Amino acid sequence: MIRRSSIIAINDGNRYLLYHDVNWDCDFFPNHTTAATEPENVRLLAEYLSNGFDIPQDDFTLTRIGSESHDKYSTEHHETRHYEYTLYKANIKRMPDAWKTDRFHVDSKDCVWMTTDRMLADPVIRERNSDVIGMVRDRL
Repeated sequence: MIRRSSIIAINDGNRYLLYHDVNWDCDFFPNHTTAATEPENVRLLAEYLSNGFDIPQDDFTLTRIGSESHDKYSTEHHETRHYEYTLYKANIKRMPDAWKTDRFHVDSKDCVWMTTDRMLADPVIRERNSDVIGMVRDRL
């Protein structure tokens, strides 16, 4: 089974924005199912980021960086799955006040800023998401 997911990397210096996914019990980069066309995908990602993380769409732009494929075990679904990731970088023009702390809560999400080294040092994040962390670290 192929899972297509678009990843949004948002950085604050050398740290990236993550949110806690309750189903996976893990902190992840903001992500959304990839749409069939690039314009539709960018539109859906912008809506997801704006609505889910309380940032007006005028305060950021999205740039497509590239794609990678990985096979990995899904701890949520208890099976190996094929993932096709498309990486986007969000360029923040004006950071929301709520985002200016190390940890914060927006919409229904608990968020945290982390370096890729800190992500990889966390055994849960490393087990469940090291492929995506490596993609972000190597491409940005």
